[in-house]
Amino acid sequence: MTDDDSAPVASNQVVAVSSLEGVAVASKAQIESWIGDPRSPYWRGSDDKSAAWIQSHYRDLLRGEQLGAPMAIGPAGEADEDLPISIEQYGFSAAAGARSMSASDRDVIDGFLPVAFAAGLGRAKVLAAIGWSLTIPDLTIEQFKDLAVAASWSNRAIEACVGWYLREAARRGQAPRTG
Repeated sequence: MTDDDSAPVASNQVVAVSSLEGVAVASKAQIESWIGDPRSPYWRGSDDKSAAWIQSHYRDLLRGEQLGAPMAIGPAGEADEDLPISIEQYGFSAAAGARSMSASDRDVIDGFLPVAFAAGLGRAKVLAAIGWSLTIPDLTIEQFKDLAVAASWSNRAIEACVGWYLREAARRGQAPRTG
């Protein structure tokens, strides 16, 4: 070692290193800046997110950080991150097949949306479920489950949709398509 080299100095300082990356880091910082202000979106919600959603997302960010993940991680059973603040905000016109939807299709979808909302299904899952039902002739329960599993849906989300379908088929006096 020369005189110009110096040995590392021990420090009692602990530097917090977060595993979060990109948007997750920015989201966490934004939410943390709101926590102390009772008038902030953290406590009152925003135009497109409820206060409960923002608080849940913050918990998911912390959970992801604790587990060393680069993003938020929600427990099974919590609402999807893209859950709208009301049923009217699902905006399913972007779903595959929506342009050719019949009045009967619309009635079925209108019956599904409150169930999807109560189950915490976000926009992406609702659009997918509607798209599958409109574009796959005679979609069976097994086909739906296969598609949902391939899209990484939780068992809770799948069962909410299948449960609704079985109740709707019974209400209409139709045999469910189990295929």
